[in-house]
Amino acid sequence: MGRMSSSCAFCSGTFSPDELLSLDGASSPVCPACYELAEPSTDAASLTVGPIQRADLELVLAWRNNPVIYEHFAEQDGPIQWADHVDWFESRPPTRRDYVASYDGRRIGVVAVDASDFVSIYIAELTLWGEGLATRLLDWLTTRFHSMRDLQAEIHANNERSQRLFERCGFERTNREDDWYVYAYVGDSQ
Repeated sequence: MGRMSSSCAFCSGTFSPDELLSLDGASSPVCPACYELAEPSTDAASLTVGPIQRADLELVLAWRNNPVIYEHFAEQDGPIQWADHVDWFESRPPTRRDYVASYDGRRIGVVAVDASDFVSIYIAELTLWGEGLATRLLDWLTTRFHSMRDLQAEIHANNERSQRLFERCGFERTNREDDWYVYAYVGDSQ
């Protein structure tokens, strides 16, 4: 007899029903890693993560159109239009995972794994850079996905802040392609 399994409402990972946890307000249970960042903590300034929703699109577009943010994007070199942004959202492959991070109840950035297992992350609230939030988000993402996917990242050669972040979170530089370094996830945070 086959073992029953259920999917996490956030990351769609497959788990036995006894591994999943109930999250207030969610119609379906979530895995422990998603629960950790989705369930508001008792701290005054908590970090939470949830799947990107249509209601997030206007803010995410504003972030993506900020030159300080997109200067290090591999596939964007200028502002994008609303229609293109909506098209991206609606045509994402089912294996792509995009999450909006919130800190102290305010949306602050995005962490994602695309269909080719490449990780991306940005904290759009520049006043929060250096506070360790990107490290916590990337640690959450690698904990959640490393056993299911061969996680990688492309980081621009002049983006030393991201290089340090990914190295701190268990990624190792494996290759250089023009102005881009390729990183692969090799293990737990250092």
